[in-house]
Amino acid sequence: MKIKFTNTIFRQRKELLKFIMRTFIFLLCSTAFGFTSSDIFSQNTKIHIDKDQVVSIDAVFDLLRNQTEYTFIYEENLFKDTPKVQLKKGIIRANKLLETCFSGKDFELNIKGNKIVIIATESTSEEIQTFTVSGSVLDDDGQPLPGANIIEKGTTNGTLTDFDGNFSMSVANENAVLVVSYLGFATKEVNLGGQSTITINLVETTSGLEEVVVTALGIRRQKKSLTYTTQSVESSELTGVRDPNNLINSFQGKIANAQITQSAGGVGSDSEIILRGSRSLAGSNSALIVVDGVPNIDNNSTSNINPDDIESVSVLPGASAGVLYGSQAGNGAIIITTKKGTRGGDVSVNVNSSVVVESPFALPMVQNIYGQGSAGLLNPASGESWGAKMEGQEYVNYLGESRQYSAQPNNIEDFFNNGISSTNSISVSGGLEKAQTFLSYTKKDVQGIIPSNNLTSHNFNFRISNKIGNKITLDSKVSYLTQIIDNKTRAGEANNTPVMNIYQIPRNVSDADARNYQALDNVGVYMPTPWPSTLASNYQNPYWIVNRDILEGKKDQLSGFISAKLDVTDWLSVTGRANLAKSFEEEKQMTNVGTVLFARNKGGYYRESGISGIQKWFDLILQGNNKLSKNFSVDYSVGAIYQDRQFGVKNDIADGLNVANKFSLNFATNPQFNSTLTQIQTQSVFGDLNLSFKDNAITLNGSFRNDWDSRLPAPHSFQYYSTGLSGVLSDLIELPESISFLKTYVTYAEVGNGGQFGLLSSSYNYSQGAGNGYLSRSNVLPFPDLKPEIVKNWEAGLQSRFFNSRAGISLAYYKSNAINQLIRISLPVATGYSQRYINAGDIQNEGLEMVLNGFPIFSEDFSWEVDLNFSFNGSKVISLTDDLDTIYLGSFGNFGAVPQAKIGGSYNDLIADQWQRDDNGNYIVTDDGLPFITSQSGLDPEVIGNANPDKIFGITNTFKYKDFSLRMLVDGKFGGVMVSNTEQNLSFSGITEATAKYREGGWNLGGVDLNGNPVSTTISSQQFWQTVSGKRSGVGEFFAYDASNVRLREVSLGYDIPLPSNLFIKKARFSLIARNLFWIYRGSSILDIPGLGKRKMWFDPDMGKYADGTEYGAIPSTQSFGFNLNLIF
Repeated sequence: MKIKFTNTIFRQRKELLKFIMRTFIFLLCSTAFGFTSSDIFSQNTKIHIDKDQVVSIDAVFDLLRNQTEYTFIYEENLFKDTPKVQLKKGIIRANKLLETCFSGKDFELNIKGNKIVIIATESTSEEIQTFTVSGSVLDDDGQPLPGANIIEKGTTNGTLTDFDGNFSMSVANENAVLVVSYLGFATKEVNLGGQSTITINLVETTSGLEEVVVTALGIRRQKKSLTYTTQSVESSELTGVRDPNNLINSFQGKIANAQITQSAGGVGSDSEIILRGSRSLAGSNSALIVVDGVPNIDNNSTSNINPDDIESVSVLPGASAGVLYGSQAGNGAIIITTKKGTRGGDVSVNVNSSVVVESPFALPMVQNIYGQGSAGLLNPASGESWGAKMEGQEYVNYLGESRQYSAQPNNIEDFFNNGISSTNSISVSGGLEKAQTFLSYTKKDVQGIIPSNNLTSHNFNFRISNKIGNKITLDSKVSYLTQIIDNKTRAGEANNTPVMNIYQIPRNVSDADARNYQALDNVGVYMPTPWPSTLASNYQNPYWIVNRDILEGKKDQLSGFISAKLDVTDWLSVTGRANLAKSFEEEKQMTNVGTVLFARNKGGYYRESGISGIQKWFDLILQGNNKLSKNFSVDYSVGAIYQDRQFGVKNDIADGLNVANKFSLNFATNPQFNSTLTQIQTQSVFGDLNLSFKDNAITLNGSFRNDWDSRLPAPHSFQYYSTGLSGVLSDLIELPESISFLKTYVTYAEVGNGGQFGLLSSSYNYSQGAGNGYLSRSNVLPFPDLKPEIVKNWEAGLQSRFFNSRAGISLAYYKSNAINQLIRISLPVATGYSQRYINAGDIQNEGLEMVLNGFPIFSEDFSWEVDLNFSFNGSKVISLTDDLDTIYLGSFGNFGAVPQAKIGGSYNDLIADQWQRDDNGNYIVTDDGLPFITSQSGLDPEVIGNANPDKIFGITNTFKYKDFSLRMLVDGKFGGVMVSNTEQNLSFSGITEATAKYREGGWNLGGVDLNGNPVSTTISSQQFWQTVSGKRSGVGEFFAYDASNVRLREVSLGYDIPLPSNLFIKKARFSLIARNLFWIYRGSSILDIPGLGKRKMWFDPDMGKYADGTEYGAIPSTQSFGFNLNLIF
């Protein structure tokens, strides 16, 4: 028998060496009794694995010997029958690597100094193998794990899985125990219990390999080396319970400090995501959406992104992302990386189908006691619901037909559909070591809750990755989206919105009568039948609107990129990338004669609109990493970016038609044509440097960027930078065993915003008219001294994991100041302009973010995982201009409230007229007993609250029991005030629930007059509500709500269907899914009206805002129930 000594300088006779080794082992065991492999490597030694590979245990020892001070002593053929080990590219602690090698095997490791001796223990490997078992080893998503170790416990008998994750082996008997391990996954012991065929699922763990995240420009970095915070969202969280309208909505509750609002509602509607609060007075506050390293062409629309194709999502909430992505990322960035083909030689097919049924989640609370009329008298022609009590009496309705005067409690709900939506996706992935391909197709059919509002889309993706030789890597992708929306819905107050029209329906008018909305006139043209409108100039029958005021939309988007990477050396590479994205949206509006608002002229109204966008992106990046010494290393990126964005809008209008309802520009009586084109070009150079001490135990980062932006005056240039420092304390000092990882960091970053297009010089518009038409000049004074807006951001944080990474916490404190704000001010008429822009102002946001995750319970059959995010944010207006201390962020059109930014206050403070109080806090009323409004005293509107929540949280609980899993997401917001202009409008007409009380009078508000004397005069409900509401406008305080809310956002109950190992289907999973199940908590009105009390918030604050802090005619959010089926072949 030969003996092998590693790193020794002598060899002696075999028997002598055996004697020495046995003696050494005995002495070592005497002094180191009880030590395990974990104890041996408690120094947290890091091992670098440069590529995925399957190697022998001898090769593992070579790897350890080359990167540590340890010497390994063992018999030469000790591991000749031991299965090889699967290694994955990355960084792993040495103790974890040894545990992977020896888990379930009969070896003993003993240590003294830097020498490790391995010997074989008693083994049952010589037992006769009488039972054959076969099966497969899969990850938690059902993907095969090639090269997984399978050992019969207590023996050296074992095998490896093949490329499909399959295995077959003989064991001692049918009750043998298999020990299954795979690097990066938790080791699992499986008792056969007589089974000859078995499927084994391993759970991924972060306790071994260091986590790698995708940062700006697609650069992958170890998470522990980052000097700023990041968050990750698993792709399964976006596909399990998906929102059929917009991917952004699926991030609700999953990202710390994210405010997500849906712009309008309806199928295909856009959404906005704001990270760490709003800060820009004139620009966008939305986070940048980045796909495969390039900004998405339409930032608030993600219809071109198929959730099933997403590999990973990284969230960069601070300004650090902006240094590499430029001004577009000043509000943070959402980095989406899509899937590539897989290696291994086999083809994998993934099919995902889901069907959900949607219904309205939040509708107005209405009264069902009083019907049409006013002052308690029935009037069938009136749209108001201030009439007589509904008691089933006979009457002739507005159509001249006999009806019973009875409540119709469901006449609003019956208008809405139960929308059935289906999403079907198929992807094919495969490839070899040098070439991989990924192909996917997704079809969505979404039926909206508004009648006739439907969406159909087709999304194609094709991606090829190649490696040419050992130095060149190519990657290319093409995506195409085509989407059609039937009868696009409008939201808002006076824009022929179906929602505001159905909400106005009198409480005694049935849905059946409302559907009788049209009749032929004497020349064969359909005209609207009579309708009891609350305001005939603005509102009419909702069924006429959805059938005779049609808005059709179509969208086509094509994008693609090609990148090439050259590995110049093993430490230096050059990557070049070219990206082109083109988008075209077409919209046609066909408004029949007889429609209020749009069809003002004879014959009707017709419009053709087109919105086009082209984005060109080219970048060249040089990346390198060098070992400066034993403890110091450096990695760096230097690059240049060229970006060109063009957006065009075209409107061709026929405001009147020669032939009624003949929707063609050829029949226009008053044709109008206009178009605009915007082009913004940015050229940039940047650098990013990371200096590392002891494998990123300490990391110093510095970044710099210079932009040349076409929106700025010559030389168009501005610069910004970032710097940060992080330290992994768990790598630097000895910590208690319970602390697996501890890191702290601090960073400072600046990012610029190039400003607004078209401010450097005057713009002119051409309009048709007499002769050759005429030109008109913009009323905005040119701003040749325009400066970029700058966001300065401080951030400090702590990240820790405990109990072998079973639990973790991340804390981040930040403070940002947005200076050089673009502010618009008024000018005297004599200047020839009405407005001008200046650079001024400082808006500060400050907050704290906390992310917790962990496994309270983790066992072979059952696990419970918790993910919690919680955040605080507060804003303050530090300064504006020398002449202005207040900027209004919306137009105070007397709708009820308007957001403002005032020095000393907060961004988005809501101001509104109020019910005046005296010095003792008593409500003041008039001699008639009605509320006395502050405007009656000549007082300006005052702050009633801030529109933004100050606390946001989301908590996800995931339970797994054998083949079953249950995931529940609860999220909420605390703080923030919202004014419901919808309720204000409906209250004027006696529709809302609160208007039912005091119809016959007798309501004393308990107030005092201006002299402080009690007023005993009583009033009726109609008097009260028509005082505080002026129908379309009103006193905002009466309709303001604490917008705090908590809801059960998502639920998914899934089952992994057991399948025979020889079936062509490798995995089948069926899930029941639900979204927006119910409110757990809702805020109430901020006013406690005497005699009424506080009212519960009825609307969903997540839906589109008329202005920040107000809602007006938003389409209801939806509640959905359905199922999902996932098959892998």
